[in-house]
Amino acid sequence: MRALVAVVLFSVCSLLSGCTARYILGDSALRDAKARDKFQDLGVYVTHRTIPVYERDEFSQKRVDRTIEDNSRKGRLRVLLGRNLVGLIVDEDLRNGARRLWVAFDRSCRDAKCAFGFVQTEDGRYRLVDLPVRDDYEKSSVYRSCVMKRQELKPGKLRALSDANAVYRLERKRKKRPKTVFLEVKRTTKRKTNEKVERPSGN
Repeated sequence: MRALVAVVLFSVCSLLSGCTARYILGDSALRDAKARDKFQDLGVYVTHRTIPVYERDEFSQKRVDRTIEDNSRKGRLRVLLGRNLVGLIVDEDLRNGARRLWVAFDRSCRDAKCAFGFVQTEDGRYRLVDLPVRDDYEKSSVYRSCVMKRQELKPGKLRALSDANAVYRLERKRKKRPKTVFLEVKRTTKRKTNEKVERPSGN
């Protein structure tokens, strides 16, 4: 369905001037950005709302009286990455031989330590593979679209055990292909026409 929508948008944008559409981030866009010395200025976006969740134990107490009371409190941090939140590439490297981009979605982040990792898979897409480590939190998880158990993304091979990297994916029993989060770019098409009108004088 998303592929059909993308085709429709591409067709409409090819006819309109000043239309902005989303495209899968590929190596051609990265090469163009590097050639223009704009690699770290290229804005990238996640395909779906992505929600990393960090948790920690903040308080634990046991009280023994006529009954035993266990009291505890957990700390939880949700990081909301919307589809229109601009990310910038702050670093790149290789992960098991595949290209990995480190993307920061916060202006205070300037290196890979606080960035999200997206690794290139066999179809050329850059999929979520690494979450930033939060030193003050013990456990991390990530969700696609909303925070529900059935929407939790877990590391796994995309198509076969021979895949180079395990990416965050959401697998449903009735779906043939696992759902993932990958990167897109926005492209604006501007077409101008220099039109002149000529009125013959007649005879």
